[in-house]
Amino acid sequence: YRDDPVRAVDVLISLAELHNQLGDFKTAMPLIERGLALAEQTGQAEQHAALAYEFGIAAPRLGRAEEALPLLARAERHWATEARFAQKHGQLLQLRGRIERSLGRVAEGLASTEAGFARLAGDVLTSPRDLGVAEVNLGAAYLQAGQIVPARQHFEQAQARFEQARLRDTPMALDARNNLAATLGFEGRYRDAVGQFEETVRLREARLGASAALGSARSNLSKMALAAGDAAKARVEVERALPMLAQFVGETSPDYAAALIGSAECALVEGDVARATREAAQAQAIAANALGAAHPMHAVFSVTAARAAIAAGRRDAGLVALRDAVAKLVAAGPGLTQQQVQARLSLAKAVLDDAPDEARDQAAAVVALPTTGLPETHPLRVEAALIVAAIRGEVAVRDRHLAQFAAALGETHPRVQEWRQRVAVPAEPRTQAR
Repeated sequence: YRDDPVRAVDVLISLAELHNQLGDFKTAMPLIERGLALAEQTGQAEQHAALAYEFGIAAPRLGRAEEALPLLARAERHWATEARFAQKHGQLLQLRGRIERSLGRVAEGLASTEAGFARLAGDVLTSPRDLGVAEVNLGAAYLQAGQIVPARQHFEQAQARFEQARLRDTPMALDARNNLAATLGFEGRYRDAVGQFEETVRLREARLGASAALGSARSNLSKMALAAGDAAKARVEVERALPMLAQFVGETSPDYAAALIGSAECALVEGDVARATREAAQAQAIAANALGAAHPMHAVFSVTAARAAIAAGRRDAGLVALRDAVAKLVAAGPGLTQQQVQARLSLAKAVLDDAPDEARDQAAAVVALPTTGLPETHPLRVEAALIVAAIRGEVAVRDRHLAQFAAALGETHPRVQEWRQRVAVPAEPRTQAR
């Protein structure tokens, strides 16, 4: 359609949609940008809005989230004008919310996502499929805001809507399953989360093949396996995730950096400090370039880099970095509660022997957190209470928390074994069946 730019843009929109749906964002973006340039020439507002929407889908996965917001603002002005655009307007508001959250603007992102959901739910023509997608988006917004219970409710409702629409194995339904698995992880139910992620990976691979979404699911599975104490499985999954993410979102994307930090965490458990140091530094550089050094994700990655520095013998530098990360994650708000907890506990354990007062204060701050973002039985909260009791010399309380810790993670978990060795408390004998 060299001589018919309006039709040419229609073709580019269709191709961009398809590549975005396949999770091939690197291929989608040049098509979108070419279409936007043509749409500026033709003056077709609807085409420009459609391409802005596709840009908004791809941009965050390529480290270009900030660029999407002015394009979406222009599209919103078009789609907010007429009632017939209610669904497009609602979907755009939810997309804007997702981008705002990716930039660390959690409260703004939640408000946009809620507004989009209300717009979609208020339109009688919205299909169960589209309402299911809206439920997934809203659940993700609540999860990022540190509100675990409503997040779970929306993911479960999304799955019910996809079942109603007979779409249980589609990408949207698998997104709901993936996010429900993440919620289980936020609840500290690591082994249950591993099972859900395994099923997500199996279905995605069988139904849809390789994609950015499959790479991210494998990365998430790796992190949950490591949290559950299975370092070997974690390594296998992250090694599968990294090349897939490199292919579909590129090695400069935040998604790739998140998988890379998972690999660094595996390396720390494996005792490969050099690899952990190298991969954590690379992930930090990617986050700084794509999101800015002030973005909370950079602080999250700094925790792993700091632990690697301490393991490498650069203790003073590592402690400075850990304290800085704690301060930044506390300032980031409730959406990063569990990342803040990881940072506080890393710092507490690092100074447990030579600065017990600081260790106690960091652990006590974890115990004092609201249960909306860190449930009462979460292993991290239990471990924090264990640290406080151990420092105070409250032996009976300490042993009770250690028993709770072992019940949550399993007696063979490395962190449970580490604590048993530290306080010289043997495991409870198993009752013999009669």
